[in-house]
Amino acid sequence: MKTTLKKLFTTSTSFQNTKYGNIIIILVFSVIYSLVFNAIDFIRYPVKYGNTVINTVLLFILSIPLVFYYFLVASIHKKLFTIVTLLTTFLSSIALYFIIVYKVRIYLLDTFILLVQTNPHEAGGVISFDLIVMVLSITLVTAVFLYYYNIQHNDALFRRIKIIFILLLSPVLFLLYFSRPVMPYAFMYAINMYNKYQTIIHQPRTDISKLPSSFNEEKNHNLTVIFIIGEAARADHFSINGYPRKTSPNIEKLQVVSLPNIDSIHGVTNKVVPLMMTRATKENEEITYKETSFVSIFNKHGFTTAWISNQDVIDNSYSNIAPYANEATIKKQIIWNKNSKKDFSVTNANILDENMLPELDELLKNNNRSLVILHCMGSHWEFHKHYPDTFREFVPICTTSNVSRCNRDELINNYDNSILYADYFISEVIKRVMNKNAIVLYCSDHGEFLGEDGYYGHIPGIQRKEITNPAMFVWMSEEYKKRNPEKYTNLLKNKNKHLPNYILFHSILDAASIHSTAANYKLSIFSKM
Repeated sequence: MKTTLKKLFTTSTSFQNTKYGNIIIILVFSVIYSLVFNAIDFIRYPVKYGNTVINTVLLFILSIPLVFYYFLVASIHKKLFTIVTLLTTFLSSIALYFIIVYKVRIYLLDTFILLVQTNPHEAGGVISFDLIVMVLSITLVTAVFLYYYNIQHNDALFRRIKIIFILLLSPVLFLLYFSRPVMPYAFMYAINMYNKYQTIIHQPRTDISKLPSSFNEEKNHNLTVIFIIGEAARADHFSINGYPRKTSPNIEKLQVVSLPNIDSIHGVTNKVVPLMMTRATKENEEITYKETSFVSIFNKHGFTTAWISNQDVIDNSYSNIAPYANEATIKKQIIWNKNSKKDFSVTNANILDENMLPELDELLKNNNRSLVILHCMGSHWEFHKHYPDTFREFVPICTTSNVSRCNRDELINNYDNSILYADYFISEVIKRVMNKNAIVLYCSDHGEFLGEDGYYGHIPGIQRKEITNPAMFVWMSEEYKKRNPEKYTNLLKNKNKHLPNYILFHSILDAASIHSTAANYKLSIFSKM
């Protein structure tokens, strides 16, 4: 490999006595960079107008001058060129790995949000030997290129020629407005989108609790409402919904009502949870960062509101979920318990949802009416780190960090064990309020790809049933049913309907007998829809 590269770049030194030598080398590097890092996106996602093949090829060819321009500008300064080129190919190689394995598109805002807002535990779950080899190999090849490039003659004349080329090529930048973002511009494009997104989600929000509303205190003065936000739990992997494996024995015994046809609209937490918490719909999603959530309305009517999180969103001001968590009067961050493992680290820690139960127990000691939101780690990759070994019912399981290398049966075994544990967790929550006037709602944020057509995880920009059909369940105590018989009757009538996840906002207010002008009760599963 090294010998071949040496021949390639040694041959290129024949240009060093010409005034265009270094420029030609940068052009060759730009073509190779484009073929390695950008071609796959054009192959997977060809243009959808005119002659697809011809227009896709033309658009890819037009993207090469943009890449060339990027490296040409950097090459004006020798040290800057070395730093920029190494950093660019380093980041590009990481992106390429996830593009290949998870089929993401790096310039999508949701992809960048996943990258920026991940935590060390989640990041550790996707760092694999394959990723390290790819990054090191590409970085090494880039270093070899830079070595042979930098030993060539590069005087003031060459710099003047490059500046002339840069000025002549500047109009090429306008192509950015007519073509899709390509690496390395995709990084700048995504950062710009993310900065705009941060500005938007931090704008002042309208307090919808100030809208007219009322609460039937006589009927539900001591009501306990628990909303469990699941993670990556597919409806079709629960036996209560017909899955052949017995993955939900506990909730079946407790006679929860399943709603198997919920549509999450999106496949990423940062978009899905806001849709459930606010009165936004698919058509006006901007409401998710313009208004407060239903938590503010519960506060208005004297509920003790609590947000217990096993995900790290409460203190992350850059998340669009944090504002809803911070509306609660009580906030508890669980994540993982460092004291529970002597060999604790962010990559090997078992993050178990049952660690939220002691906090729930403390809250339930208060007999006042309350709203408790439990944000689960659920079936997030790596699955086996989110359930105890006692739930390893289906074996063998895949534990490699590169999910695409998993045997599919072993991957599904691992996932189904996490569903079995979710069933246990939901049942434990229910058992704690069984003798109260209580209602428990569970809805996962989205589903999870398990290798279908080469897709894994939850991928921004993809809308297929595997990822947009989350599990949803409702349980009512006997006391609650006695006080609210019409809500249970309507629930049974509505349970098999195909419904969007944003019915949660309207349904949870209806469940609590809160009547607000902010809600549309025709969208409530507890009303006649």
